[in-house]
Amino acid sequence: MVKGIRHVLLCRGRRDKEKVKEHTDWLDLPEGQWTKEGSRDTANAWWDRHLSRILIEDIESHEEAKAIAGIVTDSAKHLGLSLDSSVTAELIDNSDRIGRASPKTKFLSHWQKEFLDSKKSDKQRGPGRFDNLKRSIDRFAAFIGGGARVEAVTESAYQKFYDQLMAGDFSDYFRRDTMRDVKTFIAFLWQQRALNEELRNLDTVKVKVVDPAVQHFTADELREILTNATGPVRLFVWLFANCGMRQKDVSSITHSMFDGKYLTRKRGKTQDHARAPRVSHLLWPETLKLIAEHRTVGKGSELMFLQPNGKPWVLDDDLNENDRRRRDDNFAELWRDFTKEHPQRLPAKYIRGSAANLITGNNQISLQVKFLGDVASGVILKHYVDPPQAELDKALTRLRKSILGNG
Repeated sequence: MVKGIRHVLLCRGRRDKEKVKEHTDWLDLPEGQWTKEGSRDTANAWWDRHLSRILIEDIESHEEAKAIAGIVTDSAKHLGLSLDSSVTAELIDNSDRIGRASPKTKFLSHWQKEFLDSKKSDKQRGPGRFDNLKRSIDRFAAFIGGGARVEAVTESAYQKFYDQLMAGDFSDYFRRDTMRDVKTFIAFLWQQRALNEELRNLDTVKVKVVDPAVQHFTADELREILTNATGPVRLFVWLFANCGMRQKDVSSITHSMFDGKYLTRKRGKTQDHARAPRVSHLLWPETLKLIAEHRTVGKGSELMFLQPNGKPWVLDDDLNENDRRRRDDNFAELWRDFTKEHPQRLPAKYIRGSAANLITGNNQISLQVKFLGDVASGVILKHYVDPPQAELDKALTRLRKSILGNG
């Protein structure tokens, strides 16, 4: 789409007696190249030829701007009028600005790259969050149209994108996060003066999120999982229940975190948060036995658990060459194999929260928050009391008895 006009390219040739359609062209490719990959080079070459014409139009606009500035200034002098210096400066600045502006800055794709590069370089989000952000912006840019100029981002386009998103089969969280990311991008366009005016509906288009009911495994279900699991998956699920972990947490455990009795660490998701607790989990006898069985020979910052091929169980700390999240979760395959033989009502990620739900004692909520390694927030923050180690140890001992059914 260029200047609000959508151009259509057809892979086939123009048929006999077929009327010429405005803004439509035929690439005349053999049928074997009627694919995205087969037609890419020819289509790009077509675009390059038309882009040259657009650049010429931009140069003409610059000349026109300079001419207008000159006519107004000369007319004022001829009539003996004295223009306000700020008006004269603005006329000259506008013509110079048009001349200096790179043609690339007129296209949405340029600002899309600028925005994502800035968010990538500020290092304020992990690979997963950046990947989601990029997907949101790519989705919006594709909706506006490939090759669109930045002025195609209008209140109407923003509303239509929202309508399409709401009509799709997406979760409330996906819709909310997508619109939040797109809103941030459009605000960036305004801040960079790429848009002539701010969108009036930027704050009025919202997504309502209805939180689903909280679900947990029961103590009996947890006991069956811990009893039936074998091999590496058994190590994972016992650490999930004993230490409130997920697979990435287990994969990132290092030798320095283990002292033979406790695992002491900050949760990976909150390790850069100043108020995130460093938690020492008292390990159960069963967990200690599994650690001894599966741990690597190493020390310090070296990973304690690795796959038989020597690679980490979960890789989720980097982006690939396309700025997409590089995620390799080998526990997921273990869990799929386990559930084929032992079907489960909920995914493995619910084990951590289900164990926390079974924790009891004085300051129960504070114990649960600390067990999970989370940062207390909202109403909980007002009442949070950091439980001493002895109190957490007792809570974990009670938790084991509750799950195993002997307490």
